[in-house]
Amino acid sequence: MSARRLTYTVVIVIGFLLLYATGAAMTFAKHPDAASLFTDLLPITTVVAAAILAAAFQRRISYLQALRDLLWKQLVPAIQTAIQYTHAPTPELFAKAHESVSTAIDAREFFPERTSNHSMKPTAPLRNAFSVFATTPCRGLSLSR
Repeated sequence: MSARRLTYTVVIVIGFLLLYATGAAMTFAKHPDAASLFTDLLPITTVVAAAILAAAFQRRISYLQALRDLLWKQLVPAIQTAIQYTHAPTPELFAKAHESVSTAIDAREFFPERTSNHSMKPTAPLRNAFSVFATTPCRGLSLSR
């Protein structure tokens, strides 16, 4: 679970608890006899919120542990092997570096990257771009829009 997803989950749970508390306060103000409903539901609401938060934090911890395992057990040795290959290029060292780097890349696929809402464009838009260049036999190259 990414940090953004954990934050989102915590905000949703806290928002739900605040809405529950606001509803309870408004109900107590208007109908004091309905207080038993909210007091009866309070343990259930608290337990559900605590379970959701515990699950979210547990998923975050396991995600970080898996990421740490990837970085320290696979990625760093792969980088070191690739650096050693650049200092003394041999076919055996190339094979070892290639295998370790490809294994680290394959393991990295389990951790999706953040995606942006902005589309990626390789170049900036051209200001004075003409849509079509057309050639005519008698006039040569002419611009058409």
